[in-house]
Amino acid sequence: MNNPPAGFTWQELPEIRGRCLKPVGWHFTKGKTLREGWSAYFITKDKLIGHGEQLTGLTIVPRQNIYARHGQTPSLYAKQLSAEAAKNFGLLTSFSLPADKKANQGFALEGFVYRYKAPDGSARIIQTVCFSFDPSDLFYLTTFEAPESDGKEAARTAELLQKTLQLQTDL
Repeated sequence: MNNPPAGFTWQELPEIRGRCLKPVGWHFTKGKTLREGWSAYFITKDKLIGHGEQLTGLTIVPRQNIYARHGQTPSLYAKQLSAEAAKNFGLLTSFSLPADKKANQGFALEGFVYRYKAPDGSARIIQTVCFSFDPSDLFYLTTFEAPESDGKEAARTAELLQKTLQLQTDL
């Protein structure tokens, strides 16, 4: 896909030789995740609040050496994250797709959606898609979050951004 759909631009991610769609008027930030301090890319509706906190947007976290860190392949690690989300939050929906060069760039995909009730009482919908490539021990965690009140519009944006994300199977 060379030309972005109307209302979007391509955001290059040169360090990981990838790119993703960014809605016109949204913001791009390269930074670190709040809890773990991992390198991350943020495509957000509003400018980031503090250190990686966002109201609406996509976070992309590339991770290598999953086996050394977690004692399992990236695809099994993704399944573990899905199981933990199911246990801790209850899933609204989930899916699992095996590695396929034509359908998903050679990555295995593990996706899940859950509702998170924040300490302030607000509800957020978290849509996660894990891209894992076992041969190079590579894993991308992508998470789109938005207030529950944003409903179907946020779900459509999340699906488009995660579905069109272009990543490499080696870093």
